[in-house]
Order: sequence, then structure tokens, then C-alpha cells
Amino acid sequence: MNNLPESPEDSVRKTLGLDLGSNSLGWAVVDSDRGTVLDTGVVIFDEGIVRVKGADTLSTPASVRRIARMGRRLRYRRRLRKFALLRTLIKNGMCPMSPESLNAWAKKGVYPLADKAFRDWLHSSPEDNPYRDRAMAAVGPVDKLTLGRALYHIAQRRGFLSPRKEAMEKEDDEELGRVKSAIRDLTEEIRKGGDNRTLGQYFYECYRNVARRRPHMAADSSLTLFSLAHLKRLWLFLRRTEKMP
Repeated sequence: MNNLPESPEDSVRKTLGLDLGSNSLGWAVVDSDRGTVLDTGVVIFDEGIVRVKGADTLSTPASVRRIARMGRRLRYRRRLRKFALLRTLIKNGMCPMSPESLNAWAKKGVYPLADKAFRDWLHSSPEDNPYRDRAMAAVGPVDKLTLGRALYHIAQRRGFLSPRKEAMEKEDDEELGRVKSAIRDLTEEIRKGGDNRTLGQYFYECYRNVARRRPHMAADSSLTLFSLAHLKRLWLFLRRTEKMP
């Protein structure tokens, strides 16, 4: 070991002071014995939050990545649910698509354009559309292909049922947001035609009446409860028709 004598500067007791900011680090070295400042400096780095121009909210890069990741997972799971439903419909004769076309679509991303029966099943017109199927299935038995298209249409527009529903119902009207207000208004509109009217029946009336456009917000995506009620009605008629347990 090299035992060199310490220099006068090495024997001075020093104190390092740090000032950590959101995008800077200030530092200073102080002679503890004399109380004098030996050196100072500042290091500036990128801020750890994302500021959106014109917005008051702040977000971190991690939260931005998390939101994007959640969106990808949501689309992926929605895609899995759609294919799972189509497999069930095909198995029960409620969708004209062939199993081979579905496998190519699910595994290779090849949309079944060549499957004319499936394209005709999805095709909508003012006289023949999924809203009509949903309205018919809510009041009486229908054939399997009609019921299958109604179920597929509901699945495409299903929403998220929040576990906080009970807490949301206890909030005052003044605290209702844009979506909650739209749900409340649509609920009142649907009940004008009777308490037993379903969401599909209401939208079918809007579809037939050009003057009454289908509400853009709070439709099936936000009104999962209405879709659940509609599904229960369809299941009731399906049990009666097919004599299911």
C-alpha cells in the first residue's frame, strides 16, 4: 500500500449538500471546519413526467406505457372472446361460417372474404339487420341463424360492468359525469315504451325512424346492464324453443 502523507485539502472535513428537484440536482461542498463553500453545481435532466400542452393533468412515462399496454390487452381479449363466441355459434348451427375459415382468421389473421355465407350473414339492410334480429328475439322464438347474429351483435358491443356500480348509484345527480348522464337519459327513453322493452328493441326503433338517430354515446358499450337484461330475455326464449335445462 502506498502510504503517502495526506495533503492539507485531504484532511479538511467536507460536507456534501444535495437539492433534488423534479428535473434538476443541485449540489454544494462545504468546509465543515471553516464553514466556507468549496464548490457548487447543478445537473439538469429530463423531467420524469409528461406534460400535455393545454392540459392540467400530468403523467409519468411508466403510466403512459401502462395505458398503451392495457389498450393492447383489451383489444387482444376482445378478439379472443369474439372467436370463442363464433366457435360456439358454429358448433350449434347458429353461424354459417366454416370452422376452417374461422381457424384461418383466428390464427393467421385471414378475414373470411371468400366465405359468402358468412358475409351474407353479417350483411345489413334497412329491412334485415342485427337490430331487427335483437328486437324479434326479445319477443318470440327465432331461427338459429337469426339468434346467432343477434348474440354476435351484442358481443361486439358489450361493455365493462364496473364493480363500483352500487357506489355509483348512491352518488348525487350533480356528480354524474357525461357517460352517467347519457345512461340515465337513455334509461328514461327506453322505459317510455314499457318497462319490458330491451335495448335492442329501442335501437331498432331508432334505426327504422330516421328522425330518431341511435344515441352515439352510452349505447351497448356503456350499458352492459341493458345487454345483460336482453341476453336473459333471449335465453328464456331459447330454453322454451330448444327445451334446454
